[in-house]
Amino acid sequence: MKKVIRLFVSVIVFLNLCMSFGQFAHAASWSIDSSHTSVAFKIRHLGVSWVRGEFRSFKGRVEFDPVNVTKTKVAVSIDAKSIDTRNERRDSHLRSPDFFDVENHPKIEFVSTKIVNIQKESFDLVGNLKIRGITKEIKIRVSEISSELKRKGRRSKMGASGQTKFNRKDFNVSWNRFLDSGGLVLSETVYIYLEIELNKME
Repeated sequence: MKKVIRLFVSVIVFLNLCMSFGQFAHAASWSIDSSHTSVAFKIRHLGVSWVRGEFRSFKGRVEFDPVNVTKTKVAVSIDAKSIDTRNERRDSHLRSPDFFDVENHPKIEFVSTKIVNIQKESFDLVGNLKIRGITKEIKIRVSEISSELKRKGRRSKMGASGQTKFNRKDFNVSWNRFLDSGGLVLSETVYIYLEIELNKME
């Protein structure tokens, strides 16, 4: 009889553990908290300094499973005309057909396709970036991934950082001018820096 009771207790404990693990392992949906997120960039100017800016308007959704990060899915849409480099004349030029052509291509979009190079606290997020109607594959290094912050009566939070770079000419963002010295006004490589805060979707 004692053996039967011990077996019954063991089964109950095992089932409870399985249920708890299943809840923990289930992929959750998250939305980007735009008020606490930064989508920033920098580009070399005249070969001597950097012009920095960011996009002010964007939205996105993330599916994330902390147990199996290969299931992670990300979709982001950025309002191209929200570009801000703290210089209105320059921003107007960036919105023009010379650069983003926001009238014909109002959105910059990214959709992930896979996760590679998984390490203890980072991974590479591979996906398709669409700018000016041109889609190219890029790789974003994601790091500083926080654990879920649960808050009583409020949405849970998560955060992460990301970095990538690409050649803007691949997306037909190709405006430039030669300097008298023979160099170019702008470099072709653009560096992207992401500081992401997420709200758990109920």
